[in-house]
Amino acid sequence: MKLISPDLYEKLLDFAETNDGKVALLGVFGILLYIGRAANLGSSGYWTILLSVIACTFAEKHRLRILPLAMIVLLYIYPFTGWSTSHVMESALTNNGLHGQINLYVLRHSTVGAFFIFYLTVLYGAARFKDWAIFRRPVLALVLFFSMLLVLAGSDAIRGWPQVYLWSFVSTFSAYIWFLSYALQDCQSRNPSPLYVQVGMLHPFWGATTAPYGKGAAYIRQVEAKTPRELATSQIKGLKLMLICIGMLGAKTCFKYLTRKLHIPDFEDTLLPHYLRGASYSIPVCWVSLVTAYIEWVAFLPIWGNLVVGCARMAGFNILRSTYKPERATSIAEFFNRFDYYLPAFNR
Repeated sequence: MKLISPDLYEKLLDFAETNDGKVALLGVFGILLYIGRAANLGSSGYWTILLSVIACTFAEKHRLRILPLAMIVLLYIYPFTGWSTSHVMESALTNNGLHGQINLYVLRHSTVGAFFIFYLTVLYGAARFKDWAIFRRPVLALVLFFSMLLVLAGSDAIRGWPQVYLWSFVSTFSAYIWFLSYALQDCQSRNPSPLYVQVGMLHPFWGATTAPYGKGAAYIRQVEAKTPRELATSQIKGLKLMLICIGMLGAKTCFKYLTRKLHIPDFEDTLLPHYLRGASYSIPVCWVSLVTAYIEWVAFLPIWGNLVVGCARMAGFNILRSTYKPERATSIAEFFNRFDYYLPAFNR
């Protein structure tokens, strides 16, 4: 907090430790979280995130136990299977002549339930049978197993309902493969995290991409606030980060408005689809559309990622920013590490 004096900052921390201070911070957080819905933050689970943060604020030593409870509620209400925005399931249903003959709600929940059982089984095996060859290199074994399922789903070895369900399971698997990878590495450590923490980090309530924002249960345990002072510090940092992101979101919205006023076609939603259908655009228009789309994407990822980090910090987990001064990087690897810290090293 460089914008205020150290003495004032200390007074702010003292206030944040009180119940009145916590309520005030949570009120500001609720407003910022609502505004952040414009960046797709908590758009499907606003109340789940807000109530979970409130519970974590007052749970003190039991903060980690909130994670699995919030995860179960979030997955039940908003099951993310990995195929909600892809054409995988659409193609699988059409190719097997089952389009319109299946209840997608039931399919999603049953797939998430099956994967949850698979998740628990793998973690139990990794903890119980550490000496087995398959668990000596657990991440490699996991990727190979996923590849085998992917090949099987894409082959003609199975057809009909089994293939549709397998594609659903593979799509869900792809959404959580890095969550499970971090959990397996944690199981191999000398001080593994309790199972309930591992379960909570399968789908952290503050949000994530296909990579966990928090890098697994082991990291979350390290950055958890252990004292009221640490919680106050984490929450103030979280609100500060969210305020910065809301300001950036406003600038991005103004930029988007300007491009529309200048009649610059949206690259992904307008220009590219029309071009593929035979429409003609001048080369300058194509380049301007591409550059503006790139600027919007580069702005969106830090905004969304750091809003998620702000939510985690408000819950008492002082995780690192997802994006932090990438322009200071001295190498390509450092650039991506600074641009998206939670991107798995394999992807980098």
